[in-house]
Amino acid sequence: MKVLYVVSDQRENATAIKGVSEADLCAPIGRAAVAATKALGHEASYFDPHKTYDIKPALSWGPDVVVLIHVDATGKTTPQGVMGVECAHAARDTEWAHGVIEAVAADLGWPVWGTSTDERLRGFCYYFFGDMRAVGYRGRRLVLELGNMRCLAQATFLKNNPGRVGEAIARAVCPDLKHQGENDMTEDQVRAIAREEISAATQVVHKPDEVAAAQQTLIKVGLLTRGRPTERPASIGYVDLLLSRVFRALEK
Repeated sequence: MKVLYVVSDQRENATAIKGVSEADLCAPIGRAAVAATKALGHEASYFDPHKTYDIKPALSWGPDVVVLIHVDATGKTTPQGVMGVECAHAARDTEWAHGVIEAVAADLGWPVWGTSTDERLRGFCYYFFGDMRAVGYRGRRLVLELGNMRCLAQATFLKNNPGRVGEAIARAVCPDLKHQGENDMTEDQVRAIAREEISAATQVVHKPDEVAAAQQTLIKVGLLTRGRPTERPASIGYVDLLLSRVFRALEK
């Protein structure tokens, strides 16, 4: 899995800590999340929009997931929990987003503040979603709002514990591949690996007889009813269909 962490660039947002902005809190958390994600066996990248607002080069890296790290400002000084703003393409993306938010909140010992799909938040406050759509990005994306920056206790916690917070985010977003056996992998993990293999093999031309033999194997076990022209490349959707058939067969 490839995860891109985008940190807040809102240096104008003052926190309860004098001289510390929202961007100051989020940058070390984002770097810690990158390190923790790599430690779990995944690829990770860090993007600071303060340096450039053009996210297209970061997206050209091909992330499966984009996580925006922010701290909320409620106008009050009371603590709040973890909130998420999602932009889902499918029901399973929504389920994933809820799972990430709940896991981060539980790890930090904070309540779940909620999940928003409000188009105004997605389009106005988090313009990166629009930029992602513009370049055709279809992966998972989620904004995490971590507590209340105007609450001194929560702002101080985030400032003093970027490693712990970054690790909590990484654990919520990514499974631990370093300590996971092949048979314990989830369907999403298998799909991610399959996509990576397909991407890596785009420049490889397989011999027609090899493709035909592979198709005959799938036909024999009932996963295909007929072969397809060997000179035509398989789309990701077609491969997903085959994978889903394999999983249904394994469940039986």
